[in-house]
Amino acid sequence: MPVADLRPHLFGGLEREFGLGRMTATAFFRAVERSAGIPRLDDDVWIPAWRDIFTPVPAALSALGRLEPGVVPVLVSNTNALHWEGVLRVAPELPRLVPLTSLSFEVGAAKPDPAIFQAALARAGARQGDALYADDKPEFVEAARTLGIDGFVVTDPGLLPGELQDRGFVAPPSVPLPARFRGAASPLFAKGLAEFRTRRFFDAHEEWELLWKDSEGDDKLFLQGLIQLAAACVHISRGNGEPARRLLQLAVEKLDRFGDQEGGLNLGFLRKEINAALALPTADLLRRRTFTF
Repeated sequence: MPVADLRPHLFGGLEREFGLGRMTATAFFRAVERSAGIPRLDDDVWIPAWRDIFTPVPAALSALGRLEPGVVPVLVSNTNALHWEGVLRVAPELPRLVPLTSLSFEVGAAKPDPAIFQAALARAGARQGDALYADDKPEFVEAARTLGIDGFVVTDPGLLPGELQDRGFVAPPSVPLPARFRGAASPLFAKGLAEFRTRRFFDAHEEWELLWKDSEGDDKLFLQGLIQLAAACVHISRGNGEPARRLLQLAVEKLDRFGDQEGGLNLGFLRKEINAALALPTADLLRRRTFTF
């Protein structure tokens, strides 16, 4: 059956009933078959086709593992029992990282219904003003905000750690220092990192530049990329869009020459953040507050 013909039977009222916990997976499959006018298929065909669609995002899972003490995470999702099974198959550590859930098939309500947010607050023992909500759908973030819950839109799942770190919900990542970048042992490098992570970008620029002057080869190139990144952040904080964009481009061109881990930094994730920022319109770029190491 053509996808375009099958889609409205799979993704419509029947899926909503399944997602609200009002029918089992088997009942959903039979109802779709009747609605679409197709012969009965074995559940062994249906189940993997419906369930096995998920891929974990390591950066997001890592961020959940670094939540600050006192932060109580709750997963709020419009999902059905079989999709939830599929999530747990590829991310079995999730219940340990996020032990509380407010899932549509469990609570009988789906976003943007206030009831699913209220269930999450109740399970966390939290008040609206103490909560933070993240979602890739702006309309769901807005629904949370109408209840007095602060929120932000995740335009790329890899950016979730930086957003949480900016708000003080997660600690910066701890990465073992590799041997390649000799300057990593310098107090100037460590001080520059500390300045950058507390958004004193000009001071970070100055510390790294002192180290850069006495460096050579790959060390000098690596430091220059970080210096240009810090300078870009200074321009962002001052509302200078074009100089910021130019410096970010120069920074990522230099940092692209290194591996994913360098100088104790998660360089692969940092490059992804920079490239995501470069893809933003200038007005959105100027709202970027920092980048995650």
